[in-house]
Formats: sequence, structure tokens, C-alpha cells
Amino acid sequence: KRHHFTMTLVATMAKMSVTVEHCFSCCVCFGRIHFKCSFICGLPGFGMSQPVGHLDFYPNGGRDQPGCGDNLLNSIWDHGLFHGGKNFVTCNHKRAHRLFVESVLSAWRGRAYPCSGPEAFQRGECLTCGTVGCYNMGYEADRKLPPPGTELVKLYLTTEGQSPYCHRNQYRVEIVLSAKGKGRFVSYLGIRLRGSHGVSPEMKLISRNARLGPGRTHVWVVGTPQDPGFLRSVDLRWEDDRVWYIPSSWWSMRTTGALTLDRVVIDTAGVQSVDRDEFCAKGRPLTANLVHTIHIGNC
Repeated sequence: KRHHFTMTLVATMAKMSVTVEHCFSCCVCFGRIHFKCSFICGLPGFGMSQPVGHLDFYPNGGRDQPGCGDNLLNSIWDHGLFHGGKNFVTCNHKRAHRLFVESVLSAWRGRAYPCSGPEAFQRGECLTCGTVGCYNMGYEADRKLPPPGTELVKLYLTTEGQSPYCHRNQYRVEIVLSAKGKGRFVSYLGIRLRGSHGVSPEMKLISRNARLGPGRTHVWVVGTPQDPGFLRSVDLRWEDDRVWYIPSSWWSMRTTGALTLDRVVIDTAGVQSVDRDEFCAKGRPLTANLVHTIHIGNC
């Protein structure tokens, strides 16, 4: 397998304009001769955020990558002093190499969507291919060329936190809380999609302490490794936790044990348009640490 991979990589390099960028989300630029593209990052000291090629890929917004969220002490505890410290510093940086290798060894089916920047992408404003088109990140990035005269195209996509990294589908998830409820400090919020083809893994929307206020709308962009098909329902699960350095959160944890949900709106990314599905809760209280299923229905 090692010899096969080496030959594959050499063959890949032979067809590329071999430009190497040393940033955490970028390693080898793929494309035919004189056709350059790169992964870009926004972490100071590990690369650049400016587009420099015809196609510039920003996985997960080009910032902190999923699966690289350990703090230094946890990383040292899990991997030892040397390897733990090295992994903490280089985890985001090395993700580029791993994404590229996976694109060589497997058929990467995830689309990268054109977008003006990471903020617009995280708001779910870039879930169609538009006139510029969508592209596959990695080895097959040059299978489709951008329109003549087009360059510096920023492309965004989501990935998993571990291999296999590819996301088959990407979604904008909008959660609207009822104005009649109370604010909550949430340490974890996850969603699972149920569709005609199966059930997705639970996707993290919040993994650290955050306050969800009454009457507020919260938006995330997430992806799934498989296509669950036409959506029928969603499962929500959240965990509360007292924030020790915010005394006002102590009383709220004791006086209420539920989030009051109005609705969930999910937009499924597509080539020319998004498919929108609404899941109505109509003020339903969601108790912490339990799975709550909300079925599809116009609100």
C-alpha cells in the first residue's frame, strides 16, 4: 500500500503546478499546469487568509478544524508531553495533508461552495453553486475548470473531525426559541436528521458554554457524511451546565429546566437552489439531557 500511495502521489504531482503553501489548511495546490489553487487558513503564523489561486478552498471556514479542539493539558494527558504538545500546535496545520490524502485514496463527493467569506458561509448564505460553480476539494479539483477569466474563487465546505472527512450533504440549521421562554446557559446542543434514507449522526451545534436567549434565532452550518434523504423529523438534545464564573447562571439552572422551542428550519444545500424544511414545536419545552423529536410541518 505504501508503494501504491507513493506512486499515486508522484503521478499527482506530475500533473500539478507544484506550488506548496505552508498553512494549516493548505499543502499542495492541485490543478493542471499553470492552474493553481490552495487551501487557505486564518490562523496567524500558519499561513494566510488571502486567496492566491484560481480556486481557494477554506474547509470549515479555514479556521479551527473539528477534532482539533483539545486544550494543551488534555492533549498532553492523551498523547504524552512531546506528542501531545506537538499535536496541540500542529493539529489544524496537518489537517490539510490528511484532507488531500483522503481525496487521493477515495472518491471525494463533497461540494465546496463559492462564498465571499467565512462569516457569510457560517450564516448559511452560500449553499448554492451560483454562476461560478461548485468544485471538489483535493485531487479532482481540476476536473472542472472555472469560467474563463475567473480566479481567486473562495470555496467553503464542512468536514468531519476525523477520517473519513468528506461531507456528502451540507445544511443551514436555524433554531428559533419562543419569546415566552427563559434564557438558558447551554454547554452542549446537538441535532440528528431523520430522513427517507436513514438517520444522520448527531451533529454538534454548541460544544461549549453559550447562552440561548428567548425569542432569538440561532444559525449554524453543518454537514453529514451520508445523505439521509428527504427529511421527516429532527432530534434535538441539549445539556445545561452551571457557569461557575457567572453567578447569574446559578439561579437560572435551579429555576428552569427547559428550552422553549418555537421551530427548527433546515436548508439543504444544492446546485442551483436550497430545499427548505420546517419543523414546528410551537412553544414546546425541551428538557435538558433528553432526546426530543420534532416532526416536519409548516409553521
